[in-house]
Amino acid sequence: MSATDPPRASRLRWLVQIVGFGIGVGLLAWCARVALSDSHRAQLERLEDASAGAIAGLLGLSVAILLINGLAFWIMLRPVRRLEPVGVIATSCIATFLALLPFKLSIALRVLVHHRRDGVPLMLIGGWFGALGVVFIGTIALVAGIAYARARFSLDTGATVGAGLGAGILGVIGLLLAARVFRADSGRERMIALAERMAIGPLGRPVGLIVRSRSFEHLHRAFDMLSHPGAVVGSVVIRLLDVALQSVRFTLAGAVVGVSLDVESAVLLACAHASIGVVSPFGTLGTREAGTLGLAA
Repeated sequence: MSATDPPRASRLRWLVQIVGFGIGVGLLAWCARVALSDSHRAQLERLEDASAGAIAGLLGLSVAILLINGLAFWIMLRPVRRLEPVGVIATSCIATFLALLPFKLSIALRVLVHHRRDGVPLMLIGGWFGALGVVFIGTIALVAGIAYARARFSLDTGATVGAGLGAGILGVIGLLLAARVFRADSGRERMIALAERMAIGPLGRPVGLIVRSRSFEHLHRAFDMLSHPGAVVGSVVIRLLDVALQSVRFTLAGAVVGVSLDVESAVLLACAHASIGVVSPFGTLGTREAGTLGLAA
């Protein structure tokens, strides 16, 4: 192999991404085939009778979801770096469309724009995304758990939502307190001491150098974000609003084609839609539609 040939691992990653994207396209074709099948002909015919209000509502919900997801990025970074909200939201909207494609182009765009245009250090971007991920996982897991428990066991709605709300408040308080222990310079020193004590044998010195580095200092700012009540509560509220809007969008789309969705089903579909969009390694085209359709079935 010549010096100009790409490394084997790099070629393998390209192959995996291309094959994965091809699978996504195939899944999208399967979803289209299911939608266009004879068993759904009556529902498709209802699309011709869709009112202008319903179509406008679906478009409006889609735009609102795009905007609030961008707002989630802005509000989480605000405790350590104040960026123009319009720029962050615009970047997020473009990245959302790029998420359809493989190679995680949406993440690459966010990193490139915020690093080159806004001057945010790369490791700080990593901590920023990590902090967002913590809030996303916790919020989605709690909401999906409430909806599943309500649907699966026919629990009282008020009691279930109340218990979930209590668990959510305790979770937010616990997160804020835990992050507070490791925030700022004093918290970083605690983390350094803990890492050096836990390092075994010859790993002690390298671990100490890593946690004392400038790069780790930027990464560590995630604790400053997660210990800030406004950033955490604001991010949780935005994520709840996102799930609510997605649920309404699924309910409205179902009503257009004559399918009635109960609240629990709509919420579970919204949570699945959001989760698949985050974890799909090959782009969301096809994978998100197929995953959501599979859950709906």
